[in-house]
Amino acid sequence: VAEIEALGESGSDDAIAPLLAALRDGDGNVSEAAVRALVRLGPDRVMSRLSTRPRGAGPWKPVARILGLLGTAESCALLGAALRDPSEDVRVTASLALVDAGEASVPVLVEALAHADPTVRSRAAMSLGRTKARSAVWALMAACTDEAPEVRMEAVLALAAIRDERAVPALLDTLSDRAEVVRQAVPIALAAIATPAAFEGLRQCAQSDDGMVRWIAKSELEAAGQ
Repeated sequence: VAEIEALGESGSDDAIAPLLAALRDGDGNVSEAAVRALVRLGPDRVMSRLSTRPRGAGPWKPVARILGLLGTAESCALLGAALRDPSEDVRVTASLALVDAGEASVPVLVEALAHADPTVRSRAAMSLGRTKARSAVWALMAACTDEAPEVRMEAVLALAAIRDERAVPALLDTLSDRAEVVRQAVPIALAAIATPAAFEGLRQCAQSDDGMVRWIAKSELEAAGQ
């Protein structure tokens, strides 16, 4: 690990090849040190070497982590392309790596909300929630009406994670969702937002025809001292 760290601190282009090779090391500490070292070298020196590495071969998970930690438009675009990969493992790894990119990943993830595959859409919604980016709120509100229930549920939970009051009307509209798991996520999201408008929404949930929604809403109101 010390040798890998020294390569990263050297700032030399000659360090890139051995650091890329170290990504394949069976010792997780070594491969993680190589990830951090390559990130320190910066996108201008590393991106061209990463973008030529096929996802189907080599250490895709550490490469994806590097792309996410670099957090540039180019690195996020590469991860966005991986969201369309036939391999579920590649798609999941890419969605997790995009979270590390923070706000820079939002355009790519929002675009993925329109993907034909509902699994990709639901992963995108989940990742947007983990970024906690307020710029994603409108796209997630729209995703609350997606044709796939798993996407709608992840959109509601993502809005819960972001905790933006602008989402309250869309969440209340979702109380009439045909899928009970989506309906039941609404009071959880409103409780997380925890503004006066959200608590008023929780009181509406407490009058729902859905018994579980009523129970969750009343429990959340009681826990919040409302």
